[in-house]
Amino acid sequence: MSNNLDYLNRVYLKIDLDKICRNIKEVIKKVGSDTKVMAVVKADAYGHGAIEVAKALSEIGTYGFAVATVGEALALRRAGITKPILILDFVFPNQFETIIRNDIMLTVFRYEIAKELNEAAEQMGTTAHIHIKVDTGMGRIGFIPDDESIDEIRRISQLPNVEIDGIFTHFACADMADKTSMNNQFDKFKRFVLSLEEIGINIPIKHVCNSAAIIDSDDKFLNMVRSGIITYGLYPSEFVHKDRLHIEPAMELHSLVINVKT
Repeated sequence: MSNNLDYLNRVYLKIDLDKICRNIKEVIKKVGSDTKVMAVVKADAYGHGAIEVAKALSEIGTYGFAVATVGEALALRRAGITKPILILDFVFPNQFETIIRNDIMLTVFRYEIAKELNEAAEQMGTTAHIHIKVDTGMGRIGFIPDDESIDEIRRISQLPNVEIDGIFTHFACADMADKTSMNNQFDKFKRFVLSLEEIGINIPIKHVCNSAAIIDSDDKFLNMVRSGIITYGLYPSEFVHKDRLHIEPAMELHSLVINVKT
């Protein structure tokens, strides 16, 4: 047995940042220069180490990072990450001042959230930045694409200390072989965005594609995509066309074999 093994730490993960960078470069190449790539680094970058991953990806053309919580976002800022950061989940109002001060974008799915955020930003003498979430079929947070939501977003757009930077939805079944549900969601999203534009609300960044849609749906890239599990070299399901995107798993589990029985 080798003398180089660490017998006090017999199990460890090896993360290859070079592979993660190559995976993102493949995504960037696939979506083209007109589409931004936001890397999803929630849950400690799916266990790969969010700070280390974000630092590496900041150097190779990644637009920004998506996280789930305020804590995840603050950890990136404190580590020196200056790229745009979007919190995908709900944020409590008592955290608004913190996210504004740290230039973190908030997901908004009700007018009341934006109104309270506007008040916090006004007191600080600055502007808060948000992305609008639309629920086109996932069944989680998000504006239902109807006339009432159009009116709420119109009111949000009139808040003086809130800037709508983006609008997005999340596909529920993009990793399935049957793309009917995903296509229906995309059509709902497009119609909703068009309805906003018809009343003069033009939101700069639009994004719908998760990992599975990045692989299989070139017609849905819009001007930003969210690269999730494919960032780390894993395909979202057995139903996606793996030949359309070359990625490499970046995580290895190492351990010692102490006994073999036959």
